[in-house]
Amino acid sequence: MGTVKRLGVVIAVFGLLAIASFVALNRVRSGACEHTPCYEGRTLAEWERRLLHPASGTGSRAGREQVEVVKALGHFGADAVPVLIRALHDRDPLIRMLAAETAGQAGRPAAAVVPALLDVLKEDKGDKPVASWHFAGQALERLGASGVEVVPPLVEMLKDPNPLVAQRAARVLAQMGASTGVAQSDLLEPYARVLRDPTADPGLREEAVIVLGQSGPVALPSLTQALDDPSVHIRSLIVEQLGPMGPAALPALTRAMADPDPFIRTQAGYRLARQGPNALPALTAALADPSNEVASSIPADLREIGPPAVPSLIGALRNSRPAVRKEAIYALTELGAVAKDAVPIIADLALHDTSLPVRHTAVSALARFGPAAAGSRGDLQELATTDPDPVVRQLATDALRRIGGG
Repeated sequence: MGTVKRLGVVIAVFGLLAIASFVALNRVRSGACEHTPCYEGRTLAEWERRLLHPASGTGSRAGREQVEVVKALGHFGADAVPVLIRALHDRDPLIRMLAAETAGQAGRPAAAVVPALLDVLKEDKGDKPVASWHFAGQALERLGASGVEVVPPLVEMLKDPNPLVAQRAARVLAQMGASTGVAQSDLLEPYARVLRDPTADPGLREEAVIVLGQSGPVALPSLTQALDDPSVHIRSLIVEQLGPMGPAALPALTRAMADPDPFIRTQAGYRLARQGPNALPALTAALADPSNEVASSIPADLREIGPPAVPSLIGALRNSRPAVRKEAIYALTELGAVAKDAVPIIADLALHDTSLPVRHTAVSALARFGPAAAGSRGDLQELATTDPDPVVRQLATDALRRIGGG
């Protein structure tokens, strides 16, 4: 027999053996499926083996196979609960995530998996890019919506000494909504607790400030108390969150104007300006702030309040610091005709101020007031012809042209 013929015989024999093996395997599977639930010809035990030991080895192909397996587990109902519990305790965060996803979709038949989901919520380290605790939380939400009792153990977790665990429980309960019957103050307590602890994880403390800030005035006591926090970053973040809370945050923002850090005082002034005329006392007082940077930022904040701030801005024209006087001129000019009572003082600054930048700003402001500054024409003519500074002379000439009438 030739070599080619012998090779053909070998191939045919192996083909027959492969077919026989396939048929035999299907018979075994068929026999197994006669006595136990199957999905797509595989028993629950076979699907579990594929979950924990994917045929594709490792990498993205294995991940896709595991997704397929976990979806298959969902077809076994309550029978799959022991497998899901084991998968939820697996070292691989991807497997924990997939198991949590399947458990959440299973509904009431998966009620026995709740303790394992709570374990994931407690023990998961937040692995990136797979944070399996997040999917465990979603699963608990879905199970709760389907009638499974998940609220009591989550409420108990709110008291967990680990702030990370307590915040996760609060987040899940908040997502479940008012149907849980848990008071908002109880949901916020884990965040308030970690904010009170200056030694807690900085990331958790930042998250606490943001969550409390988004919760509205109910969180004001906790945020106000934390304005004494030793961390400048935390205090700054609190002031940022106080801004959108409206009038209820006025006392806290006013308190922040006494913060030892100039940046925070500047930030608080900016936020106060959005409170309207009620913020005038605090902002007017801040014109005397010991920090030149803070004091010089206040005129712009007063301008945001509008016409009610004109008297405070006119007062700022006599401030001892040139930067404050200069910014006050800018602010009054921006307000336009409603600030026309400031024109005589601005004209006096243009003539006599000891700071050349202030004089430049004052002359330019008179030009912008236009006809409302007509009473200053004599001062401007003097400046245009006799002032020793060429910039002042040029600005005064331009101002006379814009005012007109002469």
